[in-house]
Parts: sequence; structure tokens; C-alpha cells
Amino acid sequence: YRWDFKTLCDYQGKVIGVHCNGYDISAMQEEKAKLLISDTLTNNVSDAVITTDTNFKIVSWNSVAEEHYEISAKDAIGRSFNEIVKYNQPTEEYEAMRASLMNNGAWEGVVSYFRKNGSEQFIWIRSTLLRDEQGAPLGFVGIGRDVTERKRSEREQQISSAILETTVDSVLATDLGHRIIFWNKTAERTFGITQEMAIGKRPYELLNFHMLDDGMDTPTVLANLEQNGQWS
Repeated sequence: YRWDFKTLCDYQGKVIGVHCNGYDISAMQEEKAKLLISDTLTNNVSDAVITTDTNFKIVSWNSVAEEHYEISAKDAIGRSFNEIVKYNQPTEEYEAMRASLMNNGAWEGVVSYFRKNGSEQFIWIRSTLLRDEQGAPLGFVGIGRDVTERKRSEREQQISSAILETTVDSVLATDLGHRIIFWNKTAERTFGITQEMAIGKRPYELLNFHMLDDGMDTPTVLANLEQNGQWS
């Protein structure tokens, strides 16, 4: 309870009593505790957490969002999300994202934007429509995770694969169990074996090599390869 006290005086200003009002503030204190817990949680997670109203005006913006987007909570709260964050998406993709969010209540995907230093940042986002007890829309909550390193690695792999696919040499790669995980187009033409047929097989199961060096067989080649890191 919260108590308010006020002295009562007569017409001459003499104190004749005390007026006391008591207020039950249990619900208020409980709500403050919930807000404190919520604020503590959102600022101690590894993901960006952002909430907006139904017009995408920012209501909360945690510390990870500050780091990702290089905008402080003070500068973000109260402004339109679309005003301060510009994703590298065509207009039609952005509209499709918003339509999915409104119609399905959720949207998930990877978007990118440019940081102040010019580098491209990739963020995985999960956005959800929030509703009240009657089902009316209240706003949105978005969770964002930095996946820049993963996307860069994927791009590098795509570039490497494209180079290997266009080389005039036959190229194959295996895992540590000697099972084929990559078999380029030139290998298909050279050995007459498609990639679908080769993947998962061991080279010596597919190809009948004839070793020109005396005493050099498949087990010896594999042993030398594992020991020296190369063989030719």
C-alpha cells in the first residue's frame, strides 16, 4: 500500500486531525517488476530485440540492436523503423515481407544492409505480430541475429565451386572417409560418370586406376596422402 497523509486545520490554522488515504499499488508494483525483468532480459541476450506499434513506430530497442544498426535507443525510440533502417531489398520483396507479417502473423528470413563503414551486414530476422486478449493487433516484435560470417562463407564457397566447375581440369574432393563430396563437370566428361553417381562413393570404387609406379597401390597412395598432405 501507499499512504498519503494530510493535516486538517480549523479556521484559525490549528491542527485538529490528520486525513489519511491508502492506495493498493500491488498491481502497479507487479507491472513495474515485469517491465524491469523484461528490460533486463532483452538487454542481456545475444540477439537484437525490437518492438514497434502497428505503424512500425519503435517502442523498444535493446543494446544489441544498438550495436547491429549503429543507432542508440535514444535516437531510435519513437521513430519509424523504415525511416532509420534501410534494407537492401527490392520494393516487391519488402512488400511481400510486410504482407506475410500482417496476414500470417509472422515472417522469417535473412536481410542485409550497409553499415556506416560501407561493409554489408546480414541479419536473420524473426518478426511476430502481437495481439491483445481480444485478438486485436498491438504491434510487432522482431528478433535479429548477425549471420554475416555465415553468409560470407556461403558466398566464398559458391565462388570457389563456380571456379572449380569451369576449370579445364578434373576436380574431385572427398571427406576424411574418402567419400566424394565434390565432382566437377570436367570430371563428368573425363570419366563418363555423373556427379549424382559419384557423390558419396570412394574414387577407387568408381575408377579402375592403373598405377605406373611399381609397388604403388591404392592403400599406399592413401597412406602417403594422409601422411604428407599430398600425392601426385
